[in-house]
Amino acid sequence: MHAGYNRDLFGIPQGDNMADIGPTVFFMYDKCIVEKESDDPSNAIIYFHPATVSVNDQVALCGQLMGMSHFLTSITGTLPTVFKMATTKYAFKHIGKYSLVIGCDVDAPDSVATRLITRLCDTFRLYHHSIERVTKSVEFISAVNFKTHMGRIWDTLVPFLRCYGDEIAAGFGSLPDLQLPKGETRLYLKASHLLQTCRGGKGVLDGCLIFRKKVLCTQLSPSLTAKLMLIRPQQHNVSLPQ
Repeated sequence: MHAGYNRDLFGIPQGDNMADIGPTVFFMYDKCIVEKESDDPSNAIIYFHPATVSVNDQVALCGQLMGMSHFLTSITGTLPTVFKMATTKYAFKHIGKYSLVIGCDVDAPDSVATRLITRLCDTFRLYHHSIERVTKSVEFISAVNFKTHMGRIWDTLVPFLRCYGDEIAAGFGSLPDLQLPKGETRLYLKASHLLQTCRGGKGVLDGCLIFRKKVLCTQLSPSLTAKLMLIRPQQHNVSLPQ
């Protein structure tokens, strides 16, 4: 379900901080935290990007979007997937008691907005399986530790979603291929031969070779290859589930 609203009519604060969230905003919200007026709404925000947005503005934006989502769901019985505001379009993904919301340019097609949130959720599932599994993996279950752990995870995944600042690659979803010098095509052949040799090993299905954030050769689908590029030397916030 899609809905369009004017941000000004819904009272979302204006100002320098709010201007920053534009197409880069992402947040994770626990819908079960706020049940009474005395409940602190900021506790429901598990994660918010960018962190430069003040807590008051985070609460205002999340409260408006989640309030509209709850209102429309109570009327139609259907969870909304896209909200179009005055300057930003927001795509929703609802997972149990959590809502994941990502914002992009208001002129972007709905398909772009939904593809962004789907890509982010798919990458999360590849490395962490589910939110419930992350919860169980926290040594001492508490709201603070869960938020901290999820923050580390999303701090890794959100920049990856934007291809670490490569807006063209992010927009088209293309793989950053390694451009070989002229006359050096034999390097690709060697890489392909190496992957084929590894494929003959027990339990090896396919593989890829990545050099300095660029893809040299891959036997995997573009989607899976892109997600594996998240693994980087000395990075500890991602690991494939056992």
